[in-house]
Amino acid sequence: MTALRATYTESTQTFVATAGIAVLTGPPPAGPSAPPAGRSPNARPATVRPYPVQGGPAELFGQRQYTTGARESGRERYVVLTAAGYSDGRPYTRGLAATPRLRGVAEQLARALHRRLTG
Repeated sequence: MTALRATYTESTQTFVATAGIAVLTGPPPAGPSAPPAGRSPNARPATVRPYPVQGGPAELFGQRQYTTGARESGRERYVVLTAAGYSDGRPYTRGLAATPRLRGVAEQLARALHRRLTG
């Protein structure tokens, strides 16, 4: 397996997202992009680890700031994982009002990267 990880920020540098792309040498792992049965869709999915880039807008983006993420895969050999959170160092708080917006960003980024790789 070969992997690539990159961190992105939006224009206001309020939040950041880390994307991880794995290129598999064998068949992709089974599993849907949606949360497993019995798991709340509001739960933080296990995805790529946040990547704090020293000196950049993602410097304070660590595991405690991870708010949400997404996973995209299919029958191809690419798996895309994302993690999104705030860049100002505030820790994740359950029920945070912006979580749906961040979830949307994480999902859109994962879909766009996966589509580009497989399209």
